[in-house]
Amino acid sequence: MSDGTRKVTNVTEITGLEGDRITMQDIFLFKQTGLDSDGKVQGHFTATGAVPTFLEAGKVKGFNVDMSMFDPGRWVNN
Repeated sequence: MSDGTRKVTNVTEITGLEGDRITMQDIFLFKQTGLDSDGKVQGHFTATGAVPTFLEAGKVKGFNVDMSMFDPGRWVNN
């Protein structure tokens, strides 16, 4: 980051292979919104609208997930 820190910038699911190429889809992306008074990067994660494929298996096993967290443009604070 511009302040010298490291941050997770993408939450990405590996979705498979096409030949010898790994395919992926971004689930959340970090959006920098500015700097705080100390010059530290501020921001939040934004949902891309992609829903991880493994969630279906979780639902079958009884995991309850608020699917609105994947609504495109939804902010997730870090």
